[in-house]
Parts: sequence; C-alpha cells; structure tokens
Amino acid sequence: MSTNLVITCASEVKDTPDEIRGSSLLTEWLERINTGTPCYGDDNIVRQVITVRGVHVYAADRWGPALADGKPEIKMMYIKADAVDQDGNLLTGLGHLRSDTVEVVALLEVEGHEEQYIVFVAQPRVPGGQVVLALPAGMVDADDEGNFGVAGIRELRQELGDDKICWSPLVDLNNCLLYGYPSSQRGDPDISESLGKPLLVSPGGTSERARIMLTKAQVSQDVLAQLRFRFGGAQDEGERTQVVVSPLSDAIRRLASVGNGVDAKAILGILLYQEYRRRVKPALPASVEMYYFTRLELTLRILRWLKRLIKR
Repeated sequence: MSTNLVITCASEVKDTPDEIRGSSLLTEWLERINTGTPCYGDDNIVRQVITVRGVHVYAADRWGPALADGKPEIKMMYIKADAVDQDGNLLTGLGHLRSDTVEVVALLEVEGHEEQYIVFVAQPRVPGGQVVLALPAGMVDADDEGNFGVAGIRELRQELGDDKICWSPLVDLNNCLLYGYPSSQRGDPDISESLGKPLLVSPGGTSERARIMLTKAQVSQDVLAQLRFRFGGAQDEGERTQVVVSPLSDAIRRLASVGNGVDAKAILGILLYQEYRRRVKPALPASVEMYYFTRLELTLRILRWLKRLIKR
C-alpha cells in the first residue's frame, strides 16, 4: 500500500488511521484494485484503471477472536474513497468493505428417503428489511488463512447448532459456473487443485466476494427431525438463526415463500448444484453399464430384423 494514501476517520470511529491502514480488510481491497485486469479476455473492452488517492472511514466494526494486537479483526468498514480513472475523472467511491464470505449448499441424504434435502437458515436481516431464508453462510476469518472449506464447515455447524454431523469435504461450485468441469471427469473435484473466481455480490456498493460450496451428509430420520426449526448462530455477535430443511425439489418455492424478496445467493447455489450434477456424473456400476449395453444391442438387432422384413 502506498504511504501517500490519505486516510481520515469520522469522530465516531474508535480506530486510528494507522490501524485502518494496517487492517487486512483495507490492504486486500487495495491490492485487488492494483492487480485487477478489467479487459481480461475481451479486446473490445477499454482498459480502465482505478486509482485510490484517499479513504474516509465513516464506521469500522470489529468482532471475533483477538488478533496479535489484542483486538478483534476489522470485518466491516463504511467508506468514501477519493478515486479517479486513468483520465483523472472522479469515480463514485461511497461503499461498504467486508471480508470474503462462503455460502454452503448443504445436502442431506436421509436414511429411508430417496430424495435429497437442502438446509436453509432463517435470519432477521435489518438492511434487507425482512427475515431472509438463505444458505448457511459466514465470513472467512483471519485465522482461517484463506481456507474457505474450514470457514464453511465452521459456519455450517454454528448456524445449525450441531457439530456431530459428519459433512463431506467442500467442493467449490464457482468452478462449475466459471470454468466448467471436463465432461469426462467423474466424481467430485479436489478443491485444493483450483478455486474458481469469487462472485461479486453487489460491486456498485460493497466489496463482498462470495464462494458457493457444496457438502453432503448422510443422516438418520431422527437427526433430520431434530434439525428442523432448531435455533443456532453466534448469538453473542447478534446472530440468531433457525434451521429450515426442505426437499431439494421444493427448495426454490420454499425460498420464495418467506418475505417480500428472495435471497439471490441461495437461488444461485441451487442452480449451480443442478449444473454441477449435469456436468459431473458419477460412474455407473459395471453390471448396470452391461445391462444398458445389452438392451441397446438387442434393440438394434430387432430394428435390423424389422428392416429386412419390410423389404421383403
């Protein structure tokens, strides 16, 4: 970060400009601006450059475990940036900085049930003006060291109020949207090999970037019954969630049944999973493949016999 960057704070902000300057939230946002390539892959888009000359902080929120300086991590800031483009034109700089988030498509395979179930959480969202039905989600903390899988499982267990369910390793569904899986690939890809680009949630107002990830668990009918409408969340951080379990086939209708709006990331998570299922097909057992091959061969023989019979 340039030492020439001017940082000022409103009188209500308890953090000093130097503390704001040293926060990972601000430094990572500025690094993203410095390394962005908006003309990537398309020569028709004019290359534009964003230069941030100063930042005024209206509010900064800390929570979570204490870091090395004895204070919790700064996870949100409300700012106005003094920013210009490559021609010196002033850009709109009012915005909200927040840590990266992970959204989890959590599927349950229930003993004795053929259909999969998906887990949602209902939570009051003051800015959204309603109780929102959404995927289990949360921020990636500094001590996660950028590991979205660790953050995802932690948030899932926290919001469900259950740490006994054995969830499978998380799969990055962003890959499916942005790159696609090879059609010949079978089974779940290893998320340690490649992570797709994060999704920009609302880039005109917030720095939030999200990854949508998939995990599954096999549970008994008793566990399913215990999960329904259970309360969870980090209540010491103002978070109170309630678990809602829905058949996957009814998931979108269930999302639309709550409030005056529908959570976009939950809808996208379901659609990404459907695309994932289309592209990544599990291998059939050899006996099943031989069954279909035999039926196909028999059908072709019958058609050839009928064709000869018609010619006679």
